[in-house]
This record gives sequence, C-alpha cells and structure tokens, in this order.
Amino acid sequence: MITIKVAPKRSLIPKVRRGLVEDVTLTIIPLKYGNCQRFWYNFLQMEKLQKPYSPRVLWLLLLSVASASGVGTLAIAEDVGIAENTENSFRPERVIQVKVTKGDRQPKGLKPVAWDDGTNKVVTRYFGSSSESVLSLQGRVEREDASKWNVIWNEKSFDVGREGFFELKIPFDAGFKNLELALVGPKGEVEYHFYQLELEMPAIPVAGEIEAKESELPAGEFNQKLKRNWFVSPGLGISSLNYRQTAIDSYQSIVMTAKVSANYFIAPPKWDLGFTGFFNFVSLSRSSPVDVRFLGLNLRLGYIFPQVEAPWRLSLYGGWYYSTMFASDSSFGYKNVSGPQLFPSLRRNLDNGHAVSAFLKFSPISNNFGFLSLSNHEFATGVSYLIPTETRTYSISVDYAQISFSDEEVEISSNSISLGGSVTF
Repeated sequence: MITIKVAPKRSLIPKVRRGLVEDVTLTIIPLKYGNCQRFWYNFLQMEKLQKPYSPRVLWLLLLSVASASGVGTLAIAEDVGIAENTENSFRPERVIQVKVTKGDRQPKGLKPVAWDDGTNKVVTRYFGSSSESVLSLQGRVEREDASKWNVIWNEKSFDVGREGFFELKIPFDAGFKNLELALVGPKGEVEYHFYQLELEMPAIPVAGEIEAKESELPAGEFNQKLKRNWFVSPGLGISSLNYRQTAIDSYQSIVMTAKVSANYFIAPPKWDLGFTGFFNFVSLSRSSPVDVRFLGLNLRLGYIFPQVEAPWRLSLYGGWYYSTMFASDSSFGYKNVSGPQLFPSLRRNLDNGHAVSAFLKFSPISNNFGFLSLSNHEFATGVSYLIPTETRTYSISVDYAQISFSDEEVEISSNSISLGGSVTF
C-alpha cells in the first residue's frame, strides 16, 4: 500500500467544484481483478446517491486494470470525507483467526486432529449489502496410512493428502461454534470427533477504559439463516405461442402471461417444496378468430446439494406437471395433460450481489390421465437474472417451453417463448 499527495484535477476527480479541495491524499491499493470489478460497480452506485455532488464523498478512482495479470489498483481519496449513505460502498474482505480446541464430547483416548491455528480463519466477502462467510481450517490426521483416511463433515467427504494433511472450506454463520467430524479409515473404522471454535476478535479501544477490549462477534456480518421458510413470487410477462394440430391450420398468438411461484423450505438448507403456475389471461394478437388460453401447474420437491460450494448452488427437483387449454372452438386444443417431471436448477451468485440461475425441465405426459409413451413429453428451459435487496428479490427471466404428444388420430405440438419479470416477497 502506498500513500501519496496529489493536487486534484478535473480530469482526475470529476464533479469536484473549483476551489473546494486544495490537495487530496490518495492511498493506492493493489487489487485482484474481481475486486476491481466490485470497486467499479460500487463507485457507480455511490455516484448515483450524491445529490448534489460535493467533496464530502469517498472518491473511488479505478486507476488501472491489467487484464493479462489479473491485477489492478484503487485510489481512495482519504481526506475528502466519507459519504453518509455507504450501503453500497466497498468493504474489503474481513479475516478473523480461529482457534480449534477439543470439545466436551470428544472421546477420551482418541487421538485428536492436529490443527494449524496459524492458518485457521473465517473469511467474509461483501457483495453490495449482502455477505458470504467461509470457515477455512487446516488439520492433520496423525494415523498410520493417513492418506487412506477420509474426513466427513455434514455428509461431505474431504480427502486427506500425503502425511495426513487436509483442508476444510465450509459455510460459516454466527451460530457456528461447534465442529463435528467423522474420520473414516481404510478398513472401514469410524471415529467421531467434536471440537469447539473460538474466534479471535480484534481488540478495539473503548471510551473511558484504560485497556482495549475484544470486539463483539459481528453476527450480522456473517451468513444469516433464513428468517422464514416460505417465499411467494408473483410475476408478469409476454409470450409468443405457436400451436399445431392435425387437420387444423397452425395457430400463432402473442399473449400476456400471469405467473406465480411459491417455495417452502421443509428442512433448510437441503429440502425445498415448490409450486409454480401460469395462465395466458390476455391475447394481444392471434392468427385466427379462435381464442386460445393455456394453464400450467407444477408441484415439486427439491434437494439442494450441500457438496456444491458457494457461490454455486445446484438443486434437483421432482414432482408433477399439469397443463390444459381453453379454446373457443371445442375441436381445437387438448385437455388435462399431466405427468411426472424432473427439474434440475443451477444458480451462481455474482460479485455485485446479484445472481444468475438456469433450469431444465423434462416431463413425460399423459392425456386425460391415461399413460402414453415417453415420446409424448413437455420440455422447458430458462435463465433468470436476480437482483436481491434487503426485503425483496427482483428477477428478469427468459423461458422456452415445448410440448408434443399424439394418439391414434391427432398429433399436437406447441411451443412458446416468454419474457417476464417477478418480485419475491
């Protein structure tokens, strides 16, 4: 880190009015490429909050980004003050050292894991107004043929390297004070270990006190557990429909689509019960006088894989799908199509606090609740961009769906492309 004095120029610090600042202290900090992106995002967000612009601003100036080396620099104007609204301002990673000790339930006579307290830590990364914390521990299994052992935490296996060394990287929240591990040997032997975690909080000066005191555990800055188990997401979109049926001219229409989804976490963070539904409630244009509407309902139970580490999340859902058509011409369309469904979903949290998610869906379908072959099916896929806030999550999505089935007399196929948005409460 380097600190220098510079005279502000309009080209260097935009929108600083003439004569308000004589000189500025800049602290130059080397950054990784991903952090440079977060700085730039937060700087733009802060710019929007300053009305009118004044020197009482924490000026974040991105001086350079060397894409080849993945390194950049940041200049912080220290003596022009900090803006009052810093909700989206940059916060560096917070690192707290961790000491691991034997727990009260640790069996006597069982040789404990040798922990390297010098490298054990909790690292908290900040993404806008949200945060993500990871507990990083390094230990050694002191057993014969140690590399043939495995360390198990929360049904997740960690390999043990040569000479018994291993590393754990697991999600952390403020209530995480005890660590339970299972050690599995090459002959199937199992050892259960119990440890306590002690966070070495930094000492801070306290007014009126002679000595500094250890700061309290900042519970709000770590991963937080769900405050409630259910969420509802109403949404609205526009869909382009294309329907084909034997002996009938193909039908195209553009419709407004209402959507709703609900999720209930049965056993968080692993099990999730979900419901989604949609209905084309307004026809904006159509290729024939026939008025056609589609209704679709989905009920599914999903498992969120704990083996997949942040910022990724992988879920696999299974459940039941139902669809039917409402047409002004009774010879047109299908009724009561349903069947089981498989629905994998993948989500990636981004550095700016937003997220991207994608899904696939396959459902073998039946007609009037009678079983048909697997060639009769519904396939769907989609991608969403999510913008979480403290109380709600906004999303924009693009979806594609295709349904196809036939019986002895009629072949039917339908596909749709939808663009929509929703808000989660």
